[in-house]
Amino acid sequence: MDTNVPAHSFSEIDIKAAKDVLACFLNAARSYRLYPPNHIITKKTVSRVKTSLDQFFKNNNELRFIVKANDFIFQGNTIQKGKPNNDNPAFLFFSDGIRWIEFHKGISLGEIVGIFDIINWYSRENNTSEGDIVTALWEKDFPNFRYKAEDVLWEEAPLVDFSLSPVDEEDTIEAEPPSEFEKKVTLFENIQKYKNNPLTDLTHEEKETLQLMVVEHEMTNNDDDVLDILSIILENSKNTDDFASILNFQKKLLKNIISDGKFDHAADFLRNLHDIQFSYRRKKPWVADLIDHFRSEISRPSYLDVIYPHWKLLDTTNSGEKDIFVQFINLLPSESILSLMPMLNRIKSPRIQHRIMKIVLKIAKHDIEPLLQLLNHPDITLVQRVVHLMRYLKDEKSEEILRKLISHFSQRIRIEALKSLVSRKPEELVKMCLLIEDENPHIRKIMFNHLAKKRNKTVEKILLKYLTNENFKIDSQQHILACYKLLGKCGSNKSIPFLRRKLLDQPFRLNRSYFRQGAATALWELNNDKATGVLNKAYRSFFPVIRKAHHRAFQHYE
Repeated sequence: MDTNVPAHSFSEIDIKAAKDVLACFLNAARSYRLYPPNHIITKKTVSRVKTSLDQFFKNNNELRFIVKANDFIFQGNTIQKGKPNNDNPAFLFFSDGIRWIEFHKGISLGEIVGIFDIINWYSRENNTSEGDIVTALWEKDFPNFRYKAEDVLWEEAPLVDFSLSPVDEEDTIEAEPPSEFEKKVTLFENIQKYKNNPLTDLTHEEKETLQLMVVEHEMTNNDDDVLDILSIILENSKNTDDFASILNFQKKLLKNIISDGKFDHAADFLRNLHDIQFSYRRKKPWVADLIDHFRSEISRPSYLDVIYPHWKLLDTTNSGEKDIFVQFINLLPSESILSLMPMLNRIKSPRIQHRIMKIVLKIAKHDIEPLLQLLNHPDITLVQRVVHLMRYLKDEKSEEILRKLISHFSQRIRIEALKSLVSRKPEELVKMCLLIEDENPHIRKIMFNHLAKKRNKTVEKILLKYLTNENFKIDSQQHILACYKLLGKCGSNKSIPFLRRKLLDQPFRLNRSYFRQGAATALWELNNDKATGVLNKAYRSFFPVIRKAHHRAFQHYE
C-alpha cells in the first residue's frame, strides 16, 4: 500500500483510542531506556501497549501511524512531536527509511516486546553493530506488525539557506517552549540519575518538575507509572520534608489507582511501602513514623470509599481478578476495618456481605483493636456483625468482652454475644443460663430454644438448682413450665428423682398444680423407661390432681 493514510474513517472514540496507544507506546520506549527489559516498570508499560491496542481493535482491524522526521501522525494530525535524537522512536524509524508503521488485530505481547527490543537496541549511542531497524524488522517478520520503508539515499535532503541571517542555535531552542513530552523525558532522565546515585539530591528545579508531573498526571493517564517512579525516589530520600512530600503525592495517586480498579498496582505499592518501612525502622525511625501516618490516612472512610463500587468483584466469575482484589484488601492497614465494615449496610447481596466479613476477619486477626472500636458504633446492626465476627477470634480479650456484652442494653447484641461465646467454648452454656430470667420474653424464648437443642449436664445441674430453690424472679406459670420442659430436653436420669417428687408427692397442695404439670412435661421429654415408669404411676394415681397433671402434659404430645 503506497498511500499514507488507510482508506477508513474513524470515530472520535477510535481517534482517542489511537492516541492512547501512541502514548503507551512512547511511555514503554522511555521505560526501555531507563530500566532493564525484565524490570517490573518495563513489563508494566509494555503490557499497557497491548491493552491499549486491544481496546482500539474492538472496533478496528489495523492501526497505522504515519512517520515524519520527528513526529507520528494519525488522521492527518500530529499527535507527538519529539526531538531529533535516538530517544525519539519517530526519529529512529524515519532515519532508517520507515514511512509508516501499522499494528494488526491479534498482535501478541511477544511481538510487541520484540519490536521494543529492536527499537531499544538501535537507540543506543554506543551501538556499533551493522544493520538497521528495517533489516531487523524484516528478519523478525512479525505477523501482525507492518511498515513501509524507502531507501533513504533517494530522499531529498533539506537544503541549508545561507542567505538567511545567522541565528544562535541555543537562542532558537530556548525560544520554543518544551512540550509535555520533553518535560517528561527530562524528568525520567533526572530520576534515572537520582536512582543510580542515591547520594545526589534532586535539585529544586527537578522537584518542581516532579510536582508538575504529579499534578498533571491525568493528561497521560499514567498514575501507576508515576507511583512506581515515586517509590524509587522514596527509597532514597534522606530528609523528612522530601519523604513526606512524596508520600503525599503517592496518597493522591494511590486513591486514583484504587478508583480505577488497578488493584494489582495498588497491591504492589503497599507491599513495597511495607518493605521500606521494615528496612528503615531502625536506621531511620522517622521513616516508620511517616509511613504509619500515611497508612492511617489511607484508612479513613473518605479515602477508602472509592472501594465501594468494586465490592462486586467478590461475586465475579473471574477468579484472577477477584484474587487480586482480595490481596489488595488484605494488605490494607488494620485501621481500615473502621471504614470497610460500615460499607456492609450499603450492600444488598448477602453473599458479598459474607465475603467482606471474611476478609475483615482475616485483617482483625492481626490487630483486633479497630474491630473492638466498632462495638461503640451507634448502628446496632453493625455492632451485631462485629460481635458475630468475634466468635472466630480465639484470644482472651475478645472472650472477656463477649462476656460483658451478655449484659448489653440491646437484646440483639446479648443474643449474638452468647451465641458467639457458646460457639467458641461449649462450657459457656453456663452463661447462657443467666438469661433464663431476662426481662425480655423474646430473649428468654430464644435462649430456651437454643439450650434445648442438645442434652448437657452443666445446664441440667443449673436448672435443677434453680427449680429446687424456687427463688424465681419471674414467678409466672408459663415461665416455670418452660423451665421444666427445658430440663427434660437437656437433662438425664439424674433429674428423675427430683421430677418424681414434684409430680407424685404432696397431693393435697392444690396451688402446686403447674409444678406437677411441669414435672410431667419434663418426664415426657426425657422419654426413657424410667421416666415412663413415673408417668404410669401418675396416670394410675388415686389423687385427681396428679392424674390431671399427667393429662395436661399428655395433651401436648398427642
